[in-house]
Amino acid sequence: MNAPDRATPKPSFFDREPSGGSPWVLRGVVIFLIILGAGLRMINLTNPPLDFNPLRQYYSAIIARGMYYQMAPHADPTLRQKAIELWKIEDVYEPHIIEGITALTYLAVGGEHLWIPRLYSILYWLIGGLALFDLARRLFSADGAVVSLAIYLILPFGVTASRSFQPDIFMIMWIILSILFLVRWEESRAWKWGLLAGIAGGMAALLKPWAGLFPAFTAIGLVITGWGWKAIFKEFKIWVTAAIMIIIPGIYYFVIISGRSSGYFTFWTIGFSFLLRQGAFYVHWIDNLRTLMDFSFLVAGLAGSLLLDRRGRTVALSLWAAYFVFGLLMPFQISTHDYYNLPLVPVVALTIGPVGGLVLSSLAQQRRLVHVLGIGVMIFAMTYPAWIDRSGLLGVNYRGEPGGWRKIGEALPANKTVIALTRADGMLVKYYGWHAVNIWPSLTDFNLTKLRGGNYDPNFEKFFDSEIAGQDLFLVTEFSDFDAQPNLKNYLNQHYPIYSQGDGYIVYNLQARKN
Repeated sequence: MNAPDRATPKPSFFDREPSGGSPWVLRGVVIFLIILGAGLRMINLTNPPLDFNPLRQYYSAIIARGMYYQMAPHADPTLRQKAIELWKIEDVYEPHIIEGITALTYLAVGGEHLWIPRLYSILYWLIGGLALFDLARRLFSADGAVVSLAIYLILPFGVTASRSFQPDIFMIMWIILSILFLVRWEESRAWKWGLLAGIAGGMAALLKPWAGLFPAFTAIGLVITGWGWKAIFKEFKIWVTAAIMIIIPGIYYFVIISGRSSGYFTFWTIGFSFLLRQGAFYVHWIDNLRTLMDFSFLVAGLAGSLLLDRRGRTVALSLWAAYFVFGLLMPFQISTHDYYNLPLVPVVALTIGPVGGLVLSSLAQQRRLVHVLGIGVMIFAMTYPAWIDRSGLLGVNYRGEPGGWRKIGEALPANKTVIALTRADGMLVKYYGWHAVNIWPSLTDFNLTKLRGGNYDPNFEKFFDSEIAGQDLFLVTEFSDFDAQPNLKNYLNQHYPIYSQGDGYIVYNLQARKN
């Protein structure tokens, strides 16, 4: 039996006659939102990617550059060797798919440009937006789907994050596609949609294993509420879909890099599981979310989930549950890292849609003047955050920074080993300065070790000697952190001469101890 809200179409804000179709006004609004979302993300396109998690972005940039130089037929042999070396020393925790796509594009256009992976990320996000709109339209209404799409494309956190060069953006696209395909599968029971759902869910989990929680929870919910739990034992296609979701990431993480995968899980999940027993952890988690989006969005999203019919409610609550479980599996990152909360953007956008749909449907039944005023409110609601996004993107200019990092690289002889207290775990020195560096622990690293119950050797001189063993030079670019470690600062100044220094850096000579 169909739910009442599916059987009787509600008045549409975009079509005063409840035809249940897709009027040209609706299509126009969707196209406008896609163009607006793309345009916002194109602002300052060639600005170096220092605005959002530079450590993670330059990690991918170094890998993509290494791949490009390995393939480039006319590359300088010395640069090729160095680029490959810098690529190969990076740890591998997930497949380098987006880096490979970027490297192939570098090869096609004949050069390395960091705006290219930014364009790809924007494209992935827009594809996810179209899929989200179709998903929302199937779960509740066209009016609500427009609201969901607008939030997904205009939310400031989403705008900034979706320009970044990291696999999370590609992963979000696959998560949304997998949920859409699962809903289509539940509607038709056709093999095609089951296979597509399995592939999309498997791709999401391949990029980040925990991303598989979202299609997995949704699939389980839809099978139980839509097919009936007995179908689990009767329907072969369910097992095929599940197998595809598992096999795609399973081969990579349990066969190709099994040791590194288990080490990552042990360190970040088991190592920080004690946080789950602390009330402060949940407070920090919520506080972190409040820096990313208005808290009312979270409340509205949870409330909107309850306004849906059984199928829509199953999808919505499954996604919220997947996010919550993911947070429990990654307790440190979820409460401290912004981009680990990126999956919440489509979840919030989707689940606020029913609330927005109810408002727009109610406006559609009012007099034309109220209808027009409603359009004005809607335009303002889209314009204001879009203007904030625009101002934020135009307000930063990092084009002068690469030159400074190149100078630092030039100050480090190629035959010298370097340990550094520097930004982004040395990724900027590696990328722009073409010099690998080992990392001296930052104040954050010390605090992280203490949080896990570990400790560094209390004898500073002994600890210092163990950390610099085999190193020729000590580079400092993070002077606020340097000042926060007086033992290190005093020890270097007392015992080691300055090898070189310039604007924004000091290099100490570890091979010429004073006394």
